[in-house]
Amino acid sequence: MANLTPTPKAKTSEAISSAAGPITFRNRTLALFAIPSFAVVLLSNLSRLGGSLIQWFLIGCIAYAVTIAVLLVFRATILPATERAPKPWLTIIAFLVAGSIRGLAVWLVGLNWGIIPESDLLFRVSSGFLLVMGGMSTLAIYEASRIKQDDQLSALNMQRTRLDELRGGIRERIRISQQELLAKVRAILEPIVAQLRSDLQSSDSQSAVNTIQNAVDQLIRPLSREMGSSGSDFEQTVVADARAVSASKLKSTWPKRVQASSMMVPALSVFATLTTAPGPLSLYVASSAFFAFVMVMLLVTITFEFFRAVTTRLWLPVWLALLVALVPALLVPLMCKALLDGLGWITPAASWLQFGLVLSLTVGLSFLMQVVRTQRASHELQLKAVIRDLSLLNSQLRQEVWFNRRRTAAVLHGPVQAALYSSAMRIKPNSTLQPEMVSLIESDIATALAKLDGSNLVEPFQEVLQQIKDVWEGIAEVSIERVSPEVQQVLDTNPTAASCALEIIREAVSNAIKHGDASRIHIAVEQSSSAFIDVKVSNDGRALVAGSPKGYGSEILDEVALAWSINYGANRVVLTALVAIQK
Repeated sequence: MANLTPTPKAKTSEAISSAAGPITFRNRTLALFAIPSFAVVLLSNLSRLGGSLIQWFLIGCIAYAVTIAVLLVFRATILPATERAPKPWLTIIAFLVAGSIRGLAVWLVGLNWGIIPESDLLFRVSSGFLLVMGGMSTLAIYEASRIKQDDQLSALNMQRTRLDELRGGIRERIRISQQELLAKVRAILEPIVAQLRSDLQSSDSQSAVNTIQNAVDQLIRPLSREMGSSGSDFEQTVVADARAVSASKLKSTWPKRVQASSMMVPALSVFATLTTAPGPLSLYVASSAFFAFVMVMLLVTITFEFFRAVTTRLWLPVWLALLVALVPALLVPLMCKALLDGLGWITPAASWLQFGLVLSLTVGLSFLMQVVRTQRASHELQLKAVIRDLSLLNSQLRQEVWFNRRRTAAVLHGPVQAALYSSAMRIKPNSTLQPEMVSLIESDIATALAKLDGSNLVEPFQEVLQQIKDVWEGIAEVSIERVSPEVQQVLDTNPTAASCALEIIREAVSNAIKHGDASRIHIAVEQSSSAFIDVKVSNDGRALVAGSPKGYGSEILDEVALAWSINYGANRVVLTALVAIQK
């Protein structure tokens, strides 16, 4: 039964809200009321009174027209069919007025034609009210369920369209976005690199140092911060462009099997009894009508609840479940007549035939309502799954767009800035630059700038570790603890985790040298569990001043590490970070 969708239980409060809401006065509900309106007139009167079928059909037309006219007046004044809060008491008043006028109209026409006795006035007025209230309320409850189903299908279709749109062209948009971003960065860096090369070729060491310092302080650092901190409206643009073509709604499919008990709504059957039984009972057993009515109500309630209880574990095809649901509707009239006849309250069989038809129509309508609710529950599950996929995809897209921006910013803040810093530290002011030194500096800067073109690609972990070591060679001794084959395998199969670990290492090494004057740095990467990679970078530099404001490097660590901390020991500063492994 795992693939079967349970039918939600019908809530009384929800039913009352639907019956007292604007749906009751919509054109479709008013049109559907023609079915019970004509059925009651034609079925109940031909079996009890005289007159031809044509006469009763004309009376049925008059009854329906009068009822709808009164309800339309209420809709045009105090009970509009637009969005509004439910108004139970005003709705009951509308039913009372419409039903009473309906009953009076039927009585006057029938009396004039000689087919309705004068004594039927009270019966016509009261039964008219009960018919309008029962019929309109039941139809409104069904309509509310159907409308929710249509809305759910539309919402599901919209979300699926958005999901398909996102999946369709997203990679190309990201690629174009990244190209535009890199073009902007290169346009800013090229003049700086050109000036630096000019200074190096002229062997002007002091000018080269000044160019590097100005580039880092005035351009590289602010640019990396701006790019790293700014957001992107990429996701909003994609979602706004998603086409919600709900005109071609998803085809609503019937469930293959349903739980028989959940397709029965005893409350609606009791309500139908409440609105149809009093009139005939008051007509045939006037002296004991109240007690007879109580007996009928109890019998209806007990019978329907019993059938619902015994079919709780029964999952059946829809057609078979409908037949099971109709069994109590067919049995109850027979049981009621037998009970009342046994108590001496003789009633005509035709009246119970009419009652059985009303119950059967109510059961059929409530069954259809529950089928729609089952469909809606199934679509809600689908919608939740689609929304979950959509949320996940949106998150992945945001992460990818963010990572492209932050990765480019990190390249500026890390390799580019590190290359420039190391170049400045290699140059001795007011000294002649040797060709070998110029070649080494240009090579470091070219290597760093080359990373911009591949900033969104996966970098070999060991190769990047070696690059980090080489960049600071001669300035600080960077040692790398051997990475085990198991950890290397994890990093190779989890490029996101590998990139995050490298970013942490690069930032820790740069900070140790720039801010702590470290001369010895040790890097270790281990796997603490199946879900995490441990990165540890220790150095012999100075500890940071307590209360120092967090820099952009700290922001990078916050983003790429699940958790990180800096501990100060005996002549050692140790940064430890935890990186989640992507599953």
